[in-house]
Amino acid sequence: MEPVFRESYVNIPFRDQFGIQAHKEFTENNKDCGSEVSLSGVYLSSSGIHLKIRGRVDSLCEDGSRSIITELKTVVLPSGSLAGLSDDSISGFGLQVSLYAYLLDNINRELDQEKEASVECQLKVINLSDGESKIWDIDWNKIDIENRLEQYLDLIEKRMFIAASDTLRRKNIGKKLSWHEEEFRDGQLEMINDITAIFEQDQNLLWQAPTGYGKTSVVLHAALKQGLSKGGRIFYATAKGTGSNPVRDCVRKIHCQCPDLKVVFLSARENLCECAPKDYTNGQCKKQANSNYPIGDDILSELFKTNLINRTEIVNAAEANELCPHDLQKVLIERSDLVVGDYNFIYDPQARLSIFREPEYKDWTLLIDEAHNLIPRGQSIYSGRISLIEMNECLKLLLEDQWRFTENNNYAEIVRQLKKLQEAVEMFLSNVEDNKIAPISHSEGVWSELAIEFGYSLGRLLLMTGDKLDGELQDMLQNLNSNLQYI
Repeated sequence: MEPVFRESYVNIPFRDQFGIQAHKEFTENNKDCGSEVSLSGVYLSSSGIHLKIRGRVDSLCEDGSRSIITELKTVVLPSGSLAGLSDDSISGFGLQVSLYAYLLDNINRELDQEKEASVECQLKVINLSDGESKIWDIDWNKIDIENRLEQYLDLIEKRMFIAASDTLRRKNIGKKLSWHEEEFRDGQLEMINDITAIFEQDQNLLWQAPTGYGKTSVVLHAALKQGLSKGGRIFYATAKGTGSNPVRDCVRKIHCQCPDLKVVFLSARENLCECAPKDYTNGQCKKQANSNYPIGDDILSELFKTNLINRTEIVNAAEANELCPHDLQKVLIERSDLVVGDYNFIYDPQARLSIFREPEYKDWTLLIDEAHNLIPRGQSIYSGRISLIEMNECLKLLLEDQWRFTENNNYAEIVRQLKKLQEAVEMFLSNVEDNKIAPISHSEGVWSELAIEFGYSLGRLLLMTGDKLDGELQDMLQNLNSNLQYI
């Protein structure tokens, strides 16, 4: 379940920790009821599929023949706005607690079929911005829940059928795939045989060859033939800029003999979606909120008629079908045989695709082009930068605006934390020669402690002030916090 965000997007540092604290306080205040109660059951669909369902209830109270389930959710909304929150805006949370009620009702009936028992459920929502809470009594219906479960299973069955069809299609392409150039250059056939052996042994390969050798053709041909023959997929990672041009030329040639090959070239979210993060609602851009889902297979089939799907095709198809282009690209990845994208889609924690968040890539083969570029890219991705000049400017803006928040202890706290951080940086720099590189010692945990304290302080400040805080100041504080967390 996704939390509800402000109408004008605000990223709250340590947002999950503030939610956990609210849950702890809720549990402490409801000691008479069971807390964190695990529920599980199996639903047998009309088509004979067994669906295992499990969850954990925040609070379960027994009152004679009545069982009362309470689910707690925390949101971040402008102060004083929770009372006006509509029923539609919490429908997802309501469905979750209804499913818990369905599970508990089935459990009660199995334990005592003759006992007349009822299960009631309610949803409690706490606004972290001001501590206000509101409770909804959720009406649930067994038939409605089972209809929803049937719809869910129908969708899963369709996806399984499509996945099986795609796997078979890939295997056929792999078997039929032949060399796409007129002839082999010296050493290319031997290298293809070596790569084939690597696939058979399920090993990794690091390969260096001179310019003009035809590395892209050799690697792509061998990887596609072996990977697709096993029903797998290929991700080709390149550097930004012109790094993808050779692979585009190569894929065009391969596509001429294999028109069924589904290829997509990825674009960063900011290059696909016209909405800026500050305009997001409920964690989504405007197009995501208004999109028609699930994305139909007819839309994907029409797109895959294009030789190479890139940004232009994705944006045009999304516009024509009222879809978010970023969401459409994610679905295309799941259906593609070959995906070409920047290193960031693998190595950047902010941009990493879900398929590469697991230790095992399942049926994916990963090709890294020009791998020597990973060193500077990794330094860029995993390095933080704190500027004393920017920090002084940030403190200046804070002090200039402090008169507006004289009664806000969190404002005074972020000023104290920033000064503390400033002193630590100045002390560190005083021991470093000009234009020299010096290590930051983690032995005493000073920087880790500063990062946590500053992050919590900023989170509390944004929760209490929200959009009242100057936008430029918010951006500076957020940027400082992000870099501090890296360090």
